[in-house]
Amino acid sequence: MDAVSLSNRLESNFNKFLITATRVKKVRESDVYLAKRDVDTFYEGIFLKTVTSFESFVEELFIGLLYEKYDLPTRKKIQKIAFEDRKTVLNFLLLNGQKKYLDLLPFEKLKKNYKVFYKDENPFAVLNDSQKDILNQVFILRNAIAHNSITANKKFKKFLEDNHPALISIKTPSQFLQTLNNPNQTMFEVYLIELNSIANSFCNFR
Repeated sequence: MDAVSLSNRLESNFNKFLITATRVKKVRESDVYLAKRDVDTFYEGIFLKTVTSFESFVEELFIGLLYEKYDLPTRKKIQKIAFEDRKTVLNFLLLNGQKKYLDLLPFEKLKKNYKVFYKDENPFAVLNDSQKDILNQVFILRNAIAHNSITANKKFKKFLEDNHPALISIKTPSQFLQTLNNPNQTMFEVYLIELNSIANSFCNFR
């Protein structure tokens, strides 16, 4: 199966999320009342849905390449540990049941795993520094939403200080995701577009 079909499927899901977010923006700009709490909850939910969709994509590609389910457009031979089927891959990755789930993101965790199963030239090693930073930012926001712990919130505040000092007064990731990167684009939309670009770079490895 062509790996590009996998990134196309993710892009299709992302487009649905964008359409939904656009509808919410239009409602907020109209005379229809939306409580701040409702909007915050929406952005938290749709961002987590976006991230989990991306996580599922990475897991599927990472595993699928190891047992030859997916083909890449490259003529290079992707040197990797080869497995017979998905069950064998998962059994190995999860260390015979010692782990309950794969931990492939953010980038440092992905790098740690691909260095075990792939040689240096592989689709997961193609990201530039900006893309690696996007993945790290996404997971700072994800953890601050999902866990709402002291540690996660401190990392979120540090992220704002380092990257968006003008927005340091923002209290929550949801509020940050609603801020405008430009007059027509929220930070949520920025991250969704960036994740889609990263997925495409994986599947179009040459």
